[in-house]
Amino acid sequence: MPASRKDISATVRVATRKALESGKLDRGAVRKVTRQVRRSLKDVERLLVQDLRLSMNATLLSGAMAARIASGMLAGIADSLAQKKPRRPR
Repeated sequence: MPASRKDISATVRVATRKALESGKLDRGAVRKVTRQVRRSLKDVERLLVQDLRLSMNATLLSGAMAARIASGMLAGIADSLAQKKPRRPR
């Protein structure tokens, strides 16, 4: 975990603990919010993985298409060179 994330986590823990100790927060409410946040983070992670998967597929497809186009161009050049008649000697 990066240092900045650790700092944020520690700050949230300290603030939550102080609020619980002073009676400003209900433990049940904190647990409920924590579950909701974790669920939301899992949803975001799932969507991110799905987007990355789609992006990778699109990249692979466009790369394959570019390779086919280049192959066709090179084949066309090779065919045209093979059909040229040799030059007459001077």
